[in-house]
Amino acid sequence: MANSPTMTNPAAMTAAGMILGTAAYMSPEQAKGRLVDKRSDVWAFGCVLYEMLTARRAFEGEDVSDTLANILKSEPDWGALSPQLPPAIHTILRRCLAKDRRQRLADISIALFLLNEPTDATTPGALSARSPRPLWRRALPVVVTAVATAVVVFALTAGAMWRLRPSVPSTVMRFTIAIPDGQQWSSVLSSQIAMSPAGTHIVYTANRRLYLRSLSDLEVRPITGADNPANTGR
Repeated sequence: MANSPTMTNPAAMTAAGMILGTAAYMSPEQAKGRLVDKRSDVWAFGCVLYEMLTARRAFEGEDVSDTLANILKSEPDWGALSPQLPPAIHTILRRCLAKDRRQRLADISIALFLLNEPTDATTPGALSARSPRPLWRRALPVVVTAVATAVVVFALTAGAMWRLRPSVPSTVMRFTIAIPDGQQWSSVLSSQIAMSPAGTHIVYTANRRLYLRSLSDLEVRPITGADNPANTGR
């Protein structure tokens, strides 16, 4: 996960129309900036499980845009999975990574059920005599639970950070601008005042010249070279 492009801009946090998270593990609905639910966590679990079994990511790209495009349009390389894996693992992966979340596993507990469900039809006596399950099969439910828990904790943490983020209050400023004695507006038919983008200075036209004033002091300074009637006389 450490080398995967990650959304970190506070202006792009998880919400309707916004995104947050490690790109390679984001669900299609997250990539589209739509509302998410626990099925997005099921998708992330599928990505992690696929990576554990193949030593490669299900969806890769050179940058965030390429990764999100692959999530929306491409399928994982199913051929990278070992043919010795039980059919239940293939079923779990395909249902976890279904792009239409209506076809995705609705809850991670279903994956645990499939992992623990016997795949062969045997009699009760044969069940007690059969050989123990392989180590990976016995350990995988524990890994599934740990990974699913980690994904849910991450989602809850991201949601809490979004709700607790500090809000930036907006400030409304109202003030009167009086030009110094001896100055007259160059025209009464058009706007004579402009404010800098940062809201710290104003420029106005008087006596057919441009004057600059900082809102932090009362001194007004003429702008040198801006007294040509051809430039200001409208």
